[in-house]
Amino acid sequence: MLELTYSYGNQNPGENSNGTQYSTGDHLGSPRVITNASATVVSRHDYMPFGEELGASTGGPTTGMGFSNSGDNNRKKFTGYERDNETGLDFAQARYNSSTLGRFTSPDPFSGSMSAANPQSFNRYAYVGNNPVNAIDPMGLAGEHLGAGTMPGDESALGRLTGENGVFSTESWKANDSASSEPEEEATKDAEEAGVDGKVTEVTGQALPKNDDAAKPGGTAEQIASDQELKGLFTDGRGIVRGVGSIRNEGGKDTHYMLAGGLVHTIHLYGNEDATAQVNVYVPKSFSIIERHGSTVIATDPHTGYVLNCNHISPTRPQKANAQGSIYIGRNGGKGAERPGDIHAHITLYKSRTARDLVENWRTEPTHIIRNNTPGFTRTIDTAHAQYVLDFRVLIRK
Repeated sequence: MLELTYSYGNQNPGENSNGTQYSTGDHLGSPRVITNASATVVSRHDYMPFGEELGASTGGPTTGMGFSNSGDNNRKKFTGYERDNETGLDFAQARYNSSTLGRFTSPDPFSGSMSAANPQSFNRYAYVGNNPVNAIDPMGLAGEHLGAGTMPGDESALGRLTGENGVFSTESWKANDSASSEPEEEATKDAEEAGVDGKVTEVTGQALPKNDDAAKPGGTAEQIASDQELKGLFTDGRGIVRGVGSIRNEGGKDTHYMLAGGLVHTIHLYGNEDATAQVNVYVPKSFSIIERHGSTVIATDPHTGYVLNCNHISPTRPQKANAQGSIYIGRNGGKGAERPGDIHAHITLYKSRTARDLVENWRTEPTHIIRNNTPGFTRTIDTAHAQYVLDFRVLIRK
């Protein structure tokens, strides 16, 4: 069986009884040509729009060209889905897809993805909004447009694939221009507390001043070591994690990361000390239920109920798990944190989905509603929210 990786349509070599073979994919990641170590074509594959494979008897393809050839044992088929030979269904992680029917065999598991503004969302079995030539759904949960950003209106991303401007409209869509659940005031506060001016900085080729939070760890050696352990869970070994060991933590006070009592509820992921680079972002493998809402990713551990709310995530094509088996969710620097000097991801650990929704909805209410109905309420998590959040160190304690 060949192993699929997303790299401009090409796939890593695989090994079977016929020796090492190489798969070259199309723009969807579907394997189209299989070659051997001597660059000889072993087989070719063509697909209908929804993934049904075309054999040599259809149209111009012939067996002499390599179609319908049994010389490869590649089970990776349409868009890289692994095909079950007994049922003919494609394994899409969260559910199975039928290439012959052109739809999933079970409904979208997230009922909140339905919207009256998008009639297509009421079709719970639809594959990528019935636009299979321009989009893929690697996890069976969220359609991904093959452009450089998310689909318009992909707020729930567990089946909600289109926006208010119509199916896959590009009129109001730009790369990574999706709404973050973290308000702009909070993103600016991040920048101010991190030691940058909070304004968009043009990269001119000159070195930018280091981001104080990213560049300088704080706290005790044990606290700094905790951030290093978290780095192993949330990155691929590159970048910087700040949370437990940050200079922003002041003893006895609520800070951006830590409550006055020492509970560390939030971490930041930076690409480098200047906070000008992106880095791959992961969540621990136990947080296996992944939802995408624009540039926010919500990851839930189905066994404990714990929830990671991940802001400023820039979506990209799927990547392999990291060395600790953590699940890839995108890169830092998504909407609200794409400014040079403040490129980061912001992750908070909640006790439950209910707790997450309560606090995050609170924080994203329009400012005038907060001021009129909750005098003195701050968007920043503080001791008043202690009952809703968890300490990140529970994830690394043995």
